[in-house]
Amino acid sequence: MGELSSASPTVLVIPKSYDLNLFPTLRGVRCGMSRREYGHMNVKRDGGEEFSRQARKNRTDFFATEITAQKRIVEPLLYHTDRLLILAEDNFVASPEVDAVVTQLEDVCLTLTGADCPGILAYDPIANVMGVAHSGWRGTALNILSRLVDAFCICGSDPTNIFLGITPAIHSCCYLVGADVADQFCVKYRSRIKFKKGKFALDLVGVIEDHARELGIASDRITASPVCTCCTEYYFSFRREKTTPPKVAVSYLYLQ
Repeated sequence: MGELSSASPTVLVIPKSYDLNLFPTLRGVRCGMSRREYGHMNVKRDGGEEFSRQARKNRTDFFATEITAQKRIVEPLLYHTDRLLILAEDNFVASPEVDAVVTQLEDVCLTLTGADCPGILAYDPIANVMGVAHSGWRGTALNILSRLVDAFCICGSDPTNIFLGITPAIHSCCYLVGADVADQFCVKYRSRIKFKKGKFALDLVGVIEDHARELGIASDRITASPVCTCCTEYYFSFRREKTTPPKVAVSYLYLQ
């Protein structure tokens, strides 16, 4: 995980490894996120056949390097909804049309794509449940994290046992939104919104952290990457680049 440099508190040190280290106290839990040098990871066909084919090749190359065990890759297609799948052997699908997946299957690698939206990665070592959720402002406003925690509980988890990581994402330094978006959060999370340059600077990562604590996840079990995807060039950023279709990174979570 990127961390603050001791020499200058305003400079982020980005690790050479793709491992995000969002679960520093847990052994055998691997998570990471691709950077620009591996190319875009958007496999949706709205960019055309060649765009999708290149993304598939980029993913294959990246996973061959990063995933050190034999795993089935699960790639939710993501539609900025609160749809969630509890994945088991009898309903296994590699590309579910959802924004969150929870499972107790140990031979899978859960993935998310993103180009500014926070990705939530979660694991309960007691119940052996892992899950991921795509939590852009729409998903966050729809309480997708609450849906994720509910699904963990269905699988036998207790929120106090859940460890939660948040991937690199756009931070309030760059995330300026209109009143229509800010209004979704101003009642419960007013402290996470500041007025800036005629817009509202939304700390979406902070909102997710606050919500996680409300759901019973302990603060010392929540780790958010401090890296902003928009004001660094290590990751793709739709806000910065405005490419259509968007070029995205892929993050992953699996048990070693």
